[in-house]
Amino acid sequence: MMAGALVAASLVNGNASGGRSAPRLAPEPQPPAAEQSGSFRVECALVRQARIDPIVAPGQPSHHLHDLFGNRSLTPESTYVSMLTGETSCTASADTGGYWSPALVTPDGEIVRPERAVIYYRNRPAGRVATTPFPRDFRMIAGGEDAFPNAYWTCDGEKDTAKETRKAYIPDCGAGGNVKLHVFFPSCWDGARLDAADHRSHVAYGLGEDGRADGTHPLACPRSHPVEVPQLDYRVVYPARGGAGYRLADAQMIPHADFWNTWQQRELESLVQRCLWKGVNCHLVGYS
Repeated sequence: MMAGALVAASLVNGNASGGRSAPRLAPEPQPPAAEQSGSFRVECALVRQARIDPIVAPGQPSHHLHDLFGNRSLTPESTYVSMLTGETSCTASADTGGYWSPALVTPDGEIVRPERAVIYYRNRPAGRVATTPFPRDFRMIAGGEDAFPNAYWTCDGEKDTAKETRKAYIPDCGAGGNVKLHVFFPSCWDGARLDAADHRSHVAYGLGEDGRADGTHPLACPRSHPVEVPQLDYRVVYPARGGAGYRLADAQMIPHADFWNTWQQRELESLVQRCLWKGVNCHLVGYS
C-alpha cells in the first residue's frame, strides 16, 4: 500500500449495501502536499447503452438507460473481483473502473450514441495534504437535481470549466455543434465508508473562499470529510447539437454520473503518486 493510504488493500464483494466501511489502519507518513494542482486524464469509448447500474440497482435492471464507459464486463451482477478481470474501453489499460451516466434522448425519442467520455483526475484542494488514492471498491454518485453548477452542460469548444459557459439546461450548439455533459465529483471523503446508503453522503465537496461548497476549485475539505481523494472531472461529448426537446433518460435536466473504483489498484496509486502528489500534469494516460 502507498504512503498516505488510509484503507487496507483487501478484496471485497462488489454488491455492497450502503455504508460499507474501509478497514481502519493507522495512516502512514504522507509526503508534502503539492503546492499546485496536478492531473492525469483518461478517455474512454462507449462500451454500450443499457439499463445497468450495479451501484443503485445491483442484480436488476436500472430505472433508466445509461451510457457505460470503461470496464467492458459491467453487468447488474458485477462484483469487485469480476470487474478486475474485465477489459476496458479506456486509453489507460489499467483503468478497469466503471463510469456511467444517463443516456441523452433527442426530441424524437432517439437515443444519442456519445462520442467519448473524458475523465480528469486532479489533486484539489492542492497545497494542504497529499491526495489519498481511491480505495479498492470505492463507489460514489454525483450530480443530479440541484447540483448546478457542479454538474452542467456546455457546447464542445467552449471553456469547459468557466462559470460563464455553464448551463443548467441542454444548450443548442448549432449546426455541426456537439453538446457536452459535465459532472464534478466531490473530492473529500469521510475516510471510513466505501459507499453510503444514498451513495453520496460518504463524500463531500471541498470549501471555497466563502466557506461554501465548491466542486471546481476547493481550498479545503470540511471537518466531516477530512480526507482528500482525487477530484474527478467527468465529461461526455455527444454528436448532437442539443437544444429544446433534448433530455436525459432519467427525465432530469442536470446530469449525474456514477463511479466505481475497480482500477488495477497499483497503477492508480502510481499515477496519484507521480502526477497528483508532485503537482504534475501527466496529460492523457495510455496515449501513444
